[in-house]
Amino acid sequence: MPYLTRQVKISPALDLSPLAGRLFSSGRASFPAGNVSWCRYFSRETTRGTVSSMKLIVAIIQPHKLESVKAALTDVQVFRLTIMDCQGFGRQHGKSEIQGTPEGIANLRRKVQLQIAVNEEFVEPTIQGIIEGGRSGETGEMGDGKIFVLPLDDCVRIRTGERGSDAI
Repeated sequence: MPYLTRQVKISPALDLSPLAGRLFSSGRASFPAGNVSWCRYFSRETTRGTVSSMKLIVAIIQPHKLESVKAALTDVQVFRLTIMDCQGFGRQHGKSEIQGTPEGIANLRRKVQLQIAVNEEFVEPTIQGIIEGGRSGETGEMGDGKIFVLPLDDCVRIRTGERGSDAI
């Protein structure tokens, strides 16, 4: 779907030397219409009339589901992720299904947190992969986890200095 764009004249006072040759060979660039903070959309996609969008997907899952989630993510071509052990509780308030546990005590439950940076076209496949691998049974159970999708303003590959969606 084409975006509405407007032409913006680049001021000679701006130091855009790292980007100038690659992005602004004509001295003009297209940015989304009505977008006041256009500076954060500097990328190759911007000059073609589209805005590159990156997301950070944070998923909290049960530890025993980690291998099945990794397999499901591999099936949808998502190979880069960060895994952290964490503790917490949600709606179940840390209650165990074991009899004899005192009521009203909130116990922290062991969970695993996944962080996955993806480009826009991988958001839905990644979410579906996490759901497929992390859900208990056909309909799921309380405590299966949560998925959070956050905007990601920038990404920098330390080795090469690449920025934006190319660095993911």
